[in-house]
Amino acid sequence: MKKLIFVFLSLFIFSTITLPEPSLAATQQKKTTVKSLKKKVVKQKKRAKVRYSHHINKPQEGDLLKLEGMVKDLNEQ
Repeated sequence: MKKLIFVFLSLFIFSTITLPEPSLAATQQKKTTVKSLKKKVVKQKKRAKVRYSHHINKPQEGDLLKLEGMVKDLNEQ
């Protein structure tokens, strides 16, 4: 019986004693971000500009001169 009373009294005393609770600000950790000193440079993919084909069969300046030279050679023969 004495043991039961002792157990109940100890539980009652232990439950009434409140431990000092730390403040809310002290318990919350600050979110910190660690910025690396050397950031990795990500190579961006170069997108080629879409070139639409205008005058696809039109010869260029150099090709035109070659064609004229070939025509003159054929006419001379």
